Amino acid sequence: MFKDGGIGSSSVCQISVNVTSSTAGTETNTSGDLMSDAGNSGTASADFSVELTLPGFSKSFSPSSIPLGGKSTLTFTIDNTLNDYKLGNLDFTDNLPIGMVIANPANASTDCTSTVASTTITAIAGSNYITLDANGTTLGSGNEVLSLGDSCTVTVDVEAIGAGMLNNITGDLIELGSSQANFQ
Repeated sequence: MFKDGGIGSSSVCQISVNVTSSTAGTETNTSGDLMSDAGNSGTASADFSVELTLPGFSKSFSPSSIPLGGKSTLTFTIDNTLNDYKLGNLDFTDNLPIGMVIANPANASTDCTSTVASTTITAIAGSNYITLDANGTTLGSGNEVLSLGDSCTVTVDVEAIGAGMLNNITGDLIELGSSQANFQ
């Protein structure tokens, strides 16, 4: 509980920020001293591990700022260009924030496909979630969803039905990571 710009004796305050890194390895982030009228609590630290063996997963809106009722194209990019292995399956779910829905028409499309199995994008106009279920195999050449050193995209049109900054955080890509993009 906050009181006069502080927190009560049995309360907890948490501050979260999203971070990225362009280099592989483990990074340690250490805060400055936490000072209060109760004294100095010292620093806090946490490790952040960046692995090059995972594909990149990002998304963007175009345009990134629209009026109420306006439409934007949401593009997810799965980037395997830094890796030397194939990906047999790609799956993710993106739950849109309150104030954003799938446009009508959704214009959903992807080039994340395999020659041996199906790919399904679920993006129903008026709903608030997008899923990709791309199936393939790493056995045999050309059967994978994403080749060595390649990338693919998923695009879906969305509509603003609420005003303000709409923070959209995607679920994990094959249990490998998450992506965040802001939509205004």
